[in-house]
Amino acid sequence: MNKYQDALYDIIDYGISTDYFNKEAEKPQEENRILIVQEAVEKETPLKPYNIFNIKPNCRNCDAKLTTVENYCPNCGQRIDWSQNV
Repeated sequence: MNKYQDALYDIIDYGISTDYFNKEAEKPQEENRILIVQEAVEKETPLKPYNIFNIKPNCRNCDAKLTTVENYCPNCGQRIDWSQNV
């Protein structure tokens, strides 16, 4: 199981009560289950690249150059939306 699955199952099991939310807010960012799930959701939400008229367009999340039409940025893992850009 990966950190996203662990975080999701914890949230499902314990729910999002005020106590749970406050407890998570006290944890370091890399251990905060709510932020981990938020990271997964944001990375799976496709973003269109920018500078698409350049030879190498950029990832909107991390600004890395995208060398090929890939579904995910090889640098940060952001899902890329190439619709109407290719």
